[in-house]
Amino acid sequence: MKKNEKNGYESCTGCAVCVLSCPVWAQTHDLMMTNAGRAKALQAGAAPEDIRESLEACLLCGSCAPVCPSGVDTLTLTASLRAGLGRKAVPAAPGSASFPASGLKLFIPGPALRSEGRLLARTAAALEKAGFSVSPDDALSALGADVDAGLAPSKEAVAAALACGAGAAAFVSGEGFLLRYLRTWFPGVKAIGIGEAVLSAGGRKALKRGDFYVVDARAFNADQARLVKFYDSVRKSAGCSMSTTLQRAAMPAGPTLAQKSRLPGNFDAAAQARWLLGKAGSPARVVAESAEDMQALRAAGAASVLHVSELL
Repeated sequence: MKKNEKNGYESCTGCAVCVLSCPVWAQTHDLMMTNAGRAKALQAGAAPEDIRESLEACLLCGSCAPVCPSGVDTLTLTASLRAGLGRKAVPAAPGSASFPASGLKLFIPGPALRSEGRLLARTAAALEKAGFSVSPDDALSALGADVDAGLAPSKEAVAAALACGAGAAAFVSGEGFLLRYLRTWFPGVKAIGIGEAVLSAGGRKALKRGDFYVVDARAFNADQARLVKFYDSVRKSAGCSMSTTLQRAAMPAGPTLAQKSRLPGNFDAAAQARWLLGKAGSPARVVAESAEDMQALRAAGAASVLHVSELL
């Protein structure tokens, strides 16, 4: 069946192929916590409020989107339904940007990487060689976090974030979820994930056979059609294994910081990271693109976990 672009839930046939790559299904075995369950509920007349628990359980990893035979844009639909639940974001503090972004190539670390001071400095130094400057303002990350959490940001918050990135020549984001919105807010401006940026800058040469490479699911699945060839090439040349399924969807190591408080009671966040490590066998090293995945994998007991920037 040929995929149709940006189909709504009315296009869902109920095949449940998306369930196979859903980390929430793997933990809960509750169909109503999945996109397949939400689609059938909505087709039967349910309102967003009726499926609030299911909407808030979604990790927004996007692993269901690339595998859907009907081309349902699952992540965008889930995020928009969450926003329709009527919760408002807490107004953000005024931005701190001290220079215009015009012509700059901006690196947006995100809160998880900013919490790792030494690692942030290493990453910034590596990307600086490729011409990227660390964004001095967190307004874009804050806006992405609000969307991630299903909160409706104020017009003022949106305006402050867009002003922060106005005129930027390119973006590298440490938050994969933010990428799809950067491409919407700044059409025509290149926006890529930190993994793609580092691997393209020479990091792929430091990957070894026996490594387990954990792709940022939110970055990969948002641009899967383009990235699948890039990551397959990296995997084959390095001889490493990757956290992608046979269907070429990427799996996260766990929920984001913003999502943990909304997970259903039978979801074990640590078990997700252990499950992912179990798929890798006994890797010599684990290399993670997402700082949050890195933290989750270390907490799950992985012996040697590096951030992708440490390959340079």
